[in-house]
Amino acid sequence: MDDTSDDSRHPIARMRLETRSQLALRRGVLVATLLGAIALGGSALRFYGLDTQSLWSDELASWRQSHQETVSDVIEYGVRPTPYPPPTRF
Repeated sequence: MDDTSDDSRHPIARMRLETRSQLALRRGVLVATLLGAIALGGSALRFYGLDTQSLWSDELASWRQSHQETVSDVIEYGVRPTPYPPPTRF
């Protein structure tokens, strides 16, 4: 039996194997770098402005009602009828 049929002994076959493994390593490094960049960007977007106080619509309505010029304006604004009926179902 001739050992010349073994591709691992040929310099070209060895170069192909090394090139494939180098490409796989580069691809793995690229994927890991991209995933890390995406995670870092997502974290930055998530934590940006986290310390600021955000108000919801009901809180904004209460803030607007309480920041009238006089106490009588606050009372008038608070008891003013609205066109919206009260909720009947929960």
